[in-house]
Amino acid sequence: MLPLELWVHICFFACNGDDGTTGRSLSFVSHTIRTASEDFRLRTIAVRGELQIARFAQYLESVDVKRRKVENLYITTWAPGSRRSSDYGGYASAQSEQALIDLYRPGICDRTPGPEPEDILEDREELLCHAISRILRAVAETVLIAHIKLDAYRDFIFFPVKFERLEELTILGPFECSYMAYIPHLPANPTLRRLKLNYVALYHDTTLLDSIAACAPNLTHLYFQLSNPYQRGVIEQLQKILCPQKTTDQRPGQFLMSLKMLQLHPGQKSPPGMCGTGYATIALAKRDLYNYCISEPRIVLRNHPPFLYRSTHSAAEEREAMDEWMDRVEGGLGCWDDSDRMKSPFTP
Repeated sequence: MLPLELWVHICFFACNGDDGTTGRSLSFVSHTIRTASEDFRLRTIAVRGELQIARFAQYLESVDVKRRKVENLYITTWAPGSRRSSDYGGYASAQSEQALIDLYRPGICDRTPGPEPEDILEDREELLCHAISRILRAVAETVLIAHIKLDAYRDFIFFPVKFERLEELTILGPFECSYMAYIPHLPANPTLRRLKLNYVALYHDTTLLDSIAACAPNLTHLYFQLSNPYQRGVIEQLQKILCPQKTTDQRPGQFLMSLKMLQLHPGQKSPPGMCGTGYATIALAKRDLYNYCISEPRIVLRNHPPFLYRSTHSAAEEREAMDEWMDRVEGGLGCWDDSDRMKSPFTP
């Protein structure tokens, strides 16, 4: 039998190459392996679906803080058989909803300002966001990479959690970004360097940029998948990101001086069948956006993927998000790979 110290090293590497399945399985091998893997069992873990989210939050809060050593975390609201997938079954939905209700505790991870407890209990999306906040709060001291795929709409941008070591955060899902009152209550995360968001709309009175400046004051890499890439005002907002006021302090209202790369994903190509006027307007906007982006070396403008209609809850999109997270965990570039940057003008 190998000495325990050697098994500890073996378990360290074994628990870093998948979605947490290996770490959980090691618990059942033997008492020695269970002991050797205890510190690494949750090192890399994926949580899928509302029921797992509720149960994992409950589990984390039931164990000693020293055992919550999650470094790489993936959370998705999508799971086979859930109400967010095509093979939805009512029983699974009812079970997960009850688990979310049972988990809810007012006064823990509340947003300021935020809904009243009685309103949260009547809103499944709020209950789900509360459960995710509880998970993030439980691992806030150790997590380094957190990717969250949240199909539920949220009326806020960032979860109300302060992280001690977080370096990379991805939040996929539609959100509201017009509530200025949230910004003074956002905890700052000075270790956060990379941030990815989708469903991003850049417009005149958005609070998105101020919120990012407050939440991630030392950000170096930013990825936006735009929902309005060819509307008026987008270029003006990009200029605010890349050309902030040069002052000695960093506060909401100014953007980041530390930013090195801004990746822009323009979304899918427009569907066929557009009228001539609309098509011409978009073509001109494409030209203007491209000309601006090639003038700024920090911008990486991604190529359009071809137009493809698919549900936001599709298994293909889920696999894409999961693969991107695993690539980052294994030391790859993930979405920060700029090899597909646009190098030639837009083609109408």
